[in-house]
Amino acid sequence: MTSKMRKVPKIVTLFILNSENKLLIVKRSKNKWILADKWGYPGGVMEKGETTETAVHREVVPKVGFDVTIANIGKKQRMILSNKEVDVIPVLCRSDSSEVKLNYKNSKYKWIDPKELLTYNLGVKKDFVIKMTKSVGLIIQ
Repeated sequence: MTSKMRKVPKIVTLFILNSENKLLIVKRSKNKWILADKWGYPGGVMEKGETTETAVHREVVPKVGFDVTIANIGKKQRMILSNKEVDVIPVLCRSDSSEVKLNYKNSKYKWIDPKELLTYNLGVKKDFVIKMTKSVGLIIQ
């Protein structure tokens, strides 16, 4: 008897720093079913066969209105999101642009000092955020 391996969705999570080393956070729209009205980071689900780099560039422009340079790809982290197991791939990015153009998935944005990140209602456990940021070399504490 063979057992089918269940595919776990992969999500790219983008920690974007501008030229002033401020971190971009976005607030999910209230009508979103995952992490509605919570602060977080741009990103999204990777498509089948897609590389992390391709997913970053496909996701970032529609979400924030500008492209980024990838500085570091971190270690994949597994978590439960809305009762579903997902693999999150943290990616540290840089951009010279600070002019954000949000799409319908997010309602607000802020550029913050990375050390302020854990003061926001992120909708995920703080220790998970710390693991992700450490994985890409972003100091938030």
